[in-house]
Amino acid sequence: MVESAMRLPPEITGANPVELMRGSVRNGAPGQMVSASLAKASFLLCLRFGFSHVIVTCREPVDLMYRAYQFDDLLAGDMIDLSYSPGVKHKVLCLPIGAAAERWKTANPPLFEFMFNSHHPDIDLDHAAVRQQFDELLAGSDRQSEPI
Repeated sequence: MVESAMRLPPEITGANPVELMRGSVRNGAPGQMVSASLAKASFLLCLRFGFSHVIVTCREPVDLMYRAYQFDDLLAGDMIDLSYSPGVKHKVLCLPIGAAAERWKTANPPLFEFMFNSHHPDIDLDHAAVRQQFDELLAGSDRQSEPI
C-alpha cells in the first residue's frame, strides 16, 4: 500500500519486500512483551517466506520503536501523506531482513538474543495458514510478485 504514496528505491522493489501494518497493544510491561512477540513472529515469517525487506509506515513517536529495531528511514526525516491513513503524515521505515542479525548483535544484543536464541513455545506459527493468506492477498492484488 505504501507504493500508492511513494516510489520505493529499486533495491527494494527489485527484491521481495513486505509491508507490515502496525497492530495496537496496550501500554505497559504486558503490552511491550506482546509487541516484542509480534515483532518476533513477523520476523520469523519473513525469514520463512524469503522476504527481503520489512517496510512499515508510522506516525511519530511510534517511529522510535522501529528505530530501536534498527529500521532505516527511507525518507531521510521527511514524512508523507497516506491516502489509507489520512490526517497525519507518516514516516516510511525499512529493515533489510538479511542485515537484521548483524544490526541487532551489534546495536542491541538483548534483542538479538530474543530473536535468535530464545525459544518461545507460545509463538506457534501455522506456516500453511499464513501461506494461504498470502496467496489469497496476492491473487486479489494487481501486483506481480514472485511466489512465496
